[in-house]
Amino acid sequence: MKNLYIVASSARNSHYGIGSYVENFRYLCSLEREYCLHILILDSEKEFYTFSEEKNIVTHYYPACKSKSSVHKYMLSVFMLMRTTINMNEDSVFIFNFPNHIDLMERIKEFNPSITVLYILHINLWSFYLNGNEKYFSNVVNHKVEICSQELSILKDFEIESRIFSVVDKIISLSKDTSRVLQTYYNMTPNKLNLIYNALPDAYQVMSKEEKAALKSSFSYAPDEKLILYVGRIDSMKGVPATIEAFKKLVVKHPECRLLIVGEGNEMETCMQACKGFWNKIAFAGRLERSLIYQLYQIADAGIMLSMHEQCSYVAIEMLMHDIPLIATDTTGLNEMIADSPYKVHLQYTERETIIPIDEVVEKLELALFDPQDYSSRRIYLANYTMDLYCQHMKELFDCL
Repeated sequence: MKNLYIVASSARNSHYGIGSYVENFRYLCSLEREYCLHILILDSEKEFYTFSEEKNIVTHYYPACKSKSSVHKYMLSVFMLMRTTINMNEDSVFIFNFPNHIDLMERIKEFNPSITVLYILHINLWSFYLNGNEKYFSNVVNHKVEICSQELSILKDFEIESRIFSVVDKIISLSKDTSRVLQTYYNMTPNKLNLIYNALPDAYQVMSKEEKAALKSSFSYAPDEKLILYVGRIDSMKGVPATIEAFKKLVVKHPECRLLIVGEGNEMETCMQACKGFWNKIAFAGRLERSLIYQLYQIADAGIMLSMHEQCSYVAIEMLMHDIPLIATDTTGLNEMIADSPYKVHLQYTERETIIPIDEVVEKLELALFDPQDYSSRRIYLANYTMDLYCQHMKELFDCL
């Protein structure tokens, strides 16, 4: 039996995409009995190390550091504790999700080079600073621009990522675009890369018009109202301020439209203030349970995702699964997910900025809401993002290790 150790965290971001990724591993190992899955939860709220076991899945809880020690010291203490709590032998495969766990990756490889270490590249660190502006990133790493504080941060993160890519045995890329970036800027060899898309279990339910009308009414939306749905983190990189500005233009022309924003984020208060004068048209629902979000997908007339950087978004997968017309940008991995979509929005780039063209967003919203095209979003989900495909590709990878 192969032991799979996936390193997770109690940190807030684990409740979003990475948390879903861990759940996918649960699903995989519930089907494949030749794998024993160990979920290693760092920064847990447990006072002492403890674990729980269910069938072939073991969850280990490593307490958070109570003092303000460095990440380096914390990772050392976690490693020492791991040596006494899990089997670290040549049959072990460690799967990492967070770049700040680099010290732990290095210590595991130093302890036993025969251990296989995988890294899931959920996001390139530089994209946080540059909103996916690859041209400027290229200029920074090639020292073609003046190196100031932001550029120094980019170069520091570039060095961290380069360390990670050198120490791990395999990298799972979530998009073709990311694979290209790795080979272009990090000199990554193709044999170290595995492209495996994210996936979700199929939760789509066929509903009659009457059932959808009743569900829509239960959320207090009128039958003639057009619901636009955003789900995700509330910040500029996800395009929420641009979504609000585009909607404000749209609703002046089409007062029957409504915008519902589901999620949390550091810019929520700013975004709420930006809705002044339109508060009866725009609602913020906060963070919701997935079951409730899936009900909203059933009644949404359009989804919107104006991200400046994505790899393989779970929210996009959910919307494709539910066959919702998705107004989305042509950024990085998201462009692959909506490759032939008539609702694609084309980002514009200056030397330093990434610009979301508001008028084009309004045009695409009008197209989706009032002149929907003969385009199946669900077809894209079935071809690329099902759990059957995910499990097949993961099993092929593990069989080769």
